[in-house]
Formats: sequence, structure tokens, C-alpha cells
Amino acid sequence: MPITKNKILALRNLIWDEDVPHPVGHEAHALHDLLQKFMEFIDSEILDEDWFFTFGVGQRHAGRFVKIRGSEFSTRQIMFKEFGSNWSMQYPSEGFAGIAVKWNWEELII
Repeated sequence: MPITKNKILALRNLIWDEDVPHPVGHEAHALHDLLQKFMEFIDSEILDEDWFFTFGVGQRHAGRFVKIRGSEFSTRQIMFKEFGSNWSMQYPSEGFAGIAVKWNWEELII
């Protein structure tokens, strides 16, 4: 059975499911570090694509979007580094062009 992107995404989502009980204490830190490295590997080696981020009404960059190439996980880290929590939504590349045109958003280059 071949490993597909959808299967990898399903595994990734299962690992980070907040409803699944996780260990506590020292074991939790070791597991978290291992899973973090695993996620970074999966993201960087397999899930590299364009991601788009928007800003909410009333935020400094409302009406604009940011395009970042990478994984869902790594691009979110870049957004938090650049803008803190002052952004609104993250979109995969498929279908985003229609949204940007519909709302007349302009690209913000970082």
C-alpha cells in the first residue's frame, strides 16, 4: 500500500489531536521533542507547497495576504514570528486565487 500525502496528513493530524490523551512529565517532554522533529521532517520533506495567510478586519494589514512556500506547520511558525497572533486565516494554494480575487486582497511581501 503506497504512502500518499493524504495518509501522511492523517497521521500528522492524529499525532497532534488535542482530544487524544498524552503522557505527562518527563516522558511528555521527550515525546513532544521527538514528535516535533518528526513533524518538521514530514513538513519539510513531503508537504512543501504555497500557503496563504490573511488578516482580519481591524488588523493592521486587513485586506492583504501573505504567500509563504513551505509546509502548513513551518509557514505558521513564520507567520507567528513575523506577526505574532495578528493574522486571521491560513489557506492552501488550491482555491485561494478565487478568494483573493473575490475580496480584492493585495499581496503583502515579507
